[in-house]
Amino acid sequence: MNGFVVINKNSGISSSDIVIKVRNSLSKALNQKQKAGHLGTLDPEAEGVLTVALGSATKLFDYFLKKTKTYIADFVFGSTTDTLDRAGKITSEGGRIPDTDEIKNALLALTGEIRQVPPAYSAVSVNGKRAYELARQGKEIDLKEKTVNVYEFTHLMALDKEKHRFKIVCGSGTYIRSLARDLASKLGTVAYMSGLLRTQDGNFTIENSVTLKEFLSEPLKYVIPVEDAFSNLTKVKLDDSYIYKLLNGVNLDINQIKSALVDYTFNNDIFALLNGSDSIIGLGEINKEKLKLKYRLL
Repeated sequence: MNGFVVINKNSGISSSDIVIKVRNSLSKALNQKQKAGHLGTLDPEAEGVLTVALGSATKLFDYFLKKTKTYIADFVFGSTTDTLDRAGKITSEGGRIPDTDEIKNALLALTGEIRQVPPAYSAVSVNGKRAYELARQGKEIDLKEKTVNVYEFTHLMALDKEKHRFKIVCGSGTYIRSLARDLASKLGTVAYMSGLLRTQDGNFTIENSVTLKEFLSEPLKYVIPVEDAFSNLTKVKLDDSYIYKLLNGVNLDINQIKSALVDYTFNNDIFALLNGSDSIIGLGEINKEKLKLKYRLL
């Protein structure tokens, strides 16, 4: 089975555990082995949208990795932990508590293309090992800054004197825990993330998600077909002879297929490639007047 399952993840369970449960449930329902993998992890304490790809859709990891994500995050000011979230041990407390106006004024500096150091307790690879493995061993970790994109960083409300809620729209690779640390640093204090809810992951939103319990009760009911997931993309239908060439690694000269590209604007966007049966065989792109199969689904 190919497609997607959008789980509204609860806190206290890892993303990999959810993938295992989804895979096992579908394998049992289909009476055959089912391939599955998530398209972007959530920390065990985080909640919200976790997209699980099925079958050939797992090949789209890189495509979805580049998609915009939206979060609702709670930061507590004046204290921090070794993990920068509520699951860690308190390492500093008694710091100053900024007021709401100060916080709002500091957000602009962390909006746009910014440089960010990942948390020590993260899945970043350091000399072949995960950073969190080294951190748990008490080893010093030299994590490098990287560029990330924060498209929106909005203060939503003060939940109490120390705790504030934010909406964050960002690109791939952005660590919300690091934003808590860096925002506090600009305000001359410390902070940690006390709650995180992902409300959107690319095309998938919390409104079209289901709980793990709902999915496990009727696993086949909640699978989103590949065609539905890419309904927003331009469709380019080609004769099967051209599809055969693409599937075998041949890039097509667009002058050969102009009739199929009448409604397509050459703007370097990814589009869905359809075969003669109107099935999506993959995602394509045009570069230097060549059509190539960027992501293969068959």
